[in-house]
Formats: sequence, structure tokens, C-alpha cells
Amino acid sequence: MTEPNIAIALASSGLIPDGTPNAIVFPTIVSGIPQSLDFLFANAGSNTLVIADISLPPGFSLDSNLAAQLREGPFLLPPNQQRTIPITVFRITVGDIGGNFVVQSNDPDTAFYNFPIAATVIPSGAGAVDTNAIISQVTALGAPAPGTVANQIADGPVSSRLEGRQVYDLITAGQGYDLVFGFGGNDYLFGGRGSDT
Repeated sequence: MTEPNIAIALASSGLIPDGTPNAIVFPTIVSGIPQSLDFLFANAGSNTLVIADISLPPGFSLDSNLAAQLREGPFLLPPNQQRTIPITVFRITVGDIGGNFVVQSNDPDTAFYNFPIAATVIPSGAGAVDTNAIISQVTALGAPAPGTVANQIADGPVSSRLEGRQVYDLITAGQGYDLVFGFGGNDYLFGGRGSDT
């Protein structure tokens, strides 16, 4: 008798055993920025694999086209064929998330292929700020030299005109200025709590 045979792998590293207790961990997620990981679904059997449902924990999602297809009915994978399925994490709340990735199919030996997935969401802007790199970028965008900018920024908000630059948003760690941003063709550089260097 011919049967389908489901196998799921990480496109980057290999087979994920059904029922493994070891979570597939996504790269670190920055709050509000989606991050995807590619999973490879394969049918190693001799009959068509019918995937009826894919269940993911909160914060993880399927490609919108595949999700729409599964709402209308199963998707089919012919024998000896495979399909790459990206799973995306998008979350605002900071912290650890995870749960079971469950695939329901007509494989008689593995009707529910099941393994844990997990991710850590960190705050936007987390990590060290390279102030020198930011000052260099501001200068490259056409702002006055860093020393001039610093001299023009006293306690409280002040502004210095920039010419014809696109929108940019730079945050520093309190050296020279705290916040710099420009807008449109009539750009302004704003700063606060500057230094006199």
C-alpha cells in the first residue's frame, strides 16, 4: 500500500524529529520588527501528502497566502516533493514566547507532527549605541561638523538648519546630543543636553 511520509526540516540546518523536546529557537527578535525562519516540508512517501492544518503559538504566523489556502482547504504535496514555508515572528511585547508547532496531515504514522518553537523579543533600540558612528553619519548627511553641532546645543532644545536632506532619525547616548532628526527639504537638526566641546 502506498502512503505519504511527512518530514520537516529547518532549511538552514536539517531534519527536525517529530516529538523532539528541543525547541527550534528563532534569531533574537526586536520588538515591532518581523523576523522569519524557513521550514522545509517534504513528502518522502509514495502517495500525496495532504496537510490539513498548521497550528502555531501566539506571536508566530504563516505566510498570508498559505494561511488563506489552509482556511479554504488542505494543501497537497506530491510524492518526493518539498515546499519551503516561512514562519514569521512579529511581536511588540518584550520577553520570551513559544509553544508547539503542530502539522496535521494524512501521514498514517505521524498524523500530528509536533515540535516546540521559541523566540526572545528584545526592546527596540536595545544594546550599546555607537555614538561616534552616529556623529559620523550625521556629518556625512550634511550637518555641521560634530564640534560645531555640540557647541550650538546648550541645555534645552535648539536647532540648526540642514540643507536638502532626507528624513533620518538618530539617537545617541548623551554625548553631544540626545536626539537628532530631520524632515523634508526644509530640514532641521534638533538636540538637547549637549556638550560645549
